[in-house]
Amino acid sequence: MIRLFFVTFCTARRRKILANARANRAFIDYAKRGLDHNVAVGRYVLMPDHIHFFVAGDHEFDLGMWVRGLKRVE
Repeated sequence: MIRLFFVTFCTARRRKILANARANRAFIDYAKRGLDHNVAVGRYVLMPDHIHFFVAGDHEFDLGMWVRGLKRVE
């Protein structure tokens, strides 16, 4: 069974660091690597200090662990 999530999270101290080409590329690259682990990212919006996106995974998908990995991407 596939589980679909709508995720929103903010940057630390709401710093405006996401609305740029580098952050967008890092998000896309991380999302593409997820395909190797049966994780798919759908529509997303990068705002200056937060992000909204859809992500889906199989029954073994751990959303918390995936988001922690995303937050570490540079």
